[in-house]
Amino acid sequence: TLTNFFYNKMIARQTLQLHANSCRYLIGIEDVVQIISLILAKNIFSNEIINIVFNNKIKVIDLVKIFEKILRIKVHITMMNKGDCYEVDNSKIASNLKEINFNKDENYNFNLIKKYYDTDKVLKISALKK
Repeated sequence: TLTNFFYNKMIARQTLQLHANSCRYLIGIEDVVQIISLILAKNIFSNEIINIVFNNKIKVIDLVKIFEKILRIKVHITMMNKGDCYEVDNSKIASNLKEINFNKDENYNFNLIKKYYDTDKVLKISALKK
């Protein structure tokens, strides 16, 4: 929901109010499906709560910068001294991700946003709506 919020605000050329101290962890739905499939196939983590995240924490301002680059839009930003940048313990799933060679590189966040919000896709959708 956060990425859709940013995207819609940016396309509408509206000011974004960002919490300067906030960060998030992004994950693509296809990656979630692959990880859940592994968990079910191996019958692990029965009746346990686990965090399915990569080590790809990103500050919201850096996320907006990725959007600006991909959408080729410069957005007006108002920074608020709020928010929290928390750590998520993914140690339970980390070893299993290594087992299936599920390593994400430092461009994961960029590639994920590009996959879902690429400017060329936006232009095609806009043309269809006219």
